[in-house]
Amino acid sequence: MESFLSTRAEEIVSGGLMALVIPARPKENLSTKSFPFPLDILGSCLMDMAKKGVVNEAKVDSFNMPQYSPTVEEF
Repeated sequence: MESFLSTRAEEIVSGGLMALVIPARPKENLSTKSFPFPLDILGSCLMDMAKKGVVNEAKVDSFNMPQYSPTVEEF
């Protein structure tokens, strides 16, 4: 995790923000569809920011976030 955060710190622009959404799933559940809630919150926040003019709505619409939900043991 330290390596991940150090690398992201080099990539982020000065004054930029980073949101980490780290869902975990039970070992027996391989479906990422079981955990939509954190991603719904992120989507809602991005749309609110677009409505306030903080970010461009076209950028929100084109936003793509690859995801992998590790098990608790993997995390």
